[in-house]
Amino acid sequence: MNITFPDNAGIGKRRIRAFLFLIAACALSVLYVFTENIYAAKLTVYTYNPITLYILTFAAASALFACALTLIAYKSKKLSVIATLAVCAVASASALALGADPIQLLLALAFIPSGIVLSACISNGFEKAHTVVGNAVIMACIFISAIALYVYSTFGEVTRRSIAYIVSVFREAFVSFYSQYSAQAGLSGIDISATFDMLVIILPAFFCVFVSVVSYIVTTVSRAIILGQGAHSEKLERWPLKMSRLASVIFIIALIFSMLTFSGTDRSVILTMYNVMIILMPGFFLIGIRTALLHFRRPSLFSIIIGLFVLVSCFSNPILIVFILASMGALDNLFPMVRAILYGETIKKPDPKS
Repeated sequence: MNITFPDNAGIGKRRIRAFLFLIAACALSVLYVFTENIYAAKLTVYTYNPITLYILTFAAASALFACALTLIAYKSKKLSVIATLAVCAVASASALALGADPIQLLLALAFIPSGIVLSACISNGFEKAHTVVGNAVIMACIFISAIALYVYSTFGEVTRRSIAYIVSVFREAFVSFYSQYSAQAGLSGIDISATFDMLVIILPAFFCVFVSVVSYIVTTVSRAIILGQGAHSEKLERWPLKMSRLASVIFIIALIFSMLTFSGTDRSVILTMYNVMIILMPGFFLIGIRTALLHFRRPSLFSIIIGLFVLVSCFSNPILIVFILASMGALDNLFPMVRAILYGETIKKPDPKS
């Protein structure tokens, strides 16, 4: 394993803490089902956002379960398998006892594969980007399966016709909601419908961003909890987010295509570039924040110009800050030697033996 603990005498205490983490993860996983049933039965007068509640409970349960598996598997891999099966049984029984339907049961158990992937990646010293992407893929598969179950339970089938019907229902609601503002903005119903169609086309990109952001939060929380249990890991203590140079090139090309309008260019090409740019933007945005802090920490003429540009963007269009920082992150990731020359840093070459 990539993680070590300081003393062998504390194995019992760590396993007790891991057992408490498992109990807390099971309780959080069924909290969503419990609250949904209470709200559906109108036993409470308050309102809440079920998506926000589920994301919070899912993130906390996944982080706790990943930490528990890491603590248990440090000296006993078999015990971690037993703990996983026990958690799956307890969480399933609790959700079914609360009257969970198949969709709620699937969502309630989503923290188990997420925690397994996180624990395996962290314990084996995977890169942060690989850990985030791996967990995001698991989450995407689970959420897509939940959506497919919802469509099947509603229409009895999962076909293009049933999905198109759901999209048409959402389009009518979207147009009717924004029609009251169309007169002030000078838009017609056709323009609003076209806007909705464009949002549907780039919806896959926003879905990828959503699962990536949630995965990044869960990964960061899991790392903090594991380090808080006394774990020692040279790679985990300094775990920066790195992306490939090919991703930087793809992001820059997609950004240029999305910002410029080429005559005769197929609309599908532009929308594809939009999707690619949106998917890669969160990672490069985080790298861009790190790059910006480095520039501002050691001021130079270049950093002053960038700072003034960002300040002007705050007043003109705040969304430009995201594009500026993401572009800075992509360029910094593509040309790390430039940062090394500017600030005298040493770029560590990967060890071929590792």
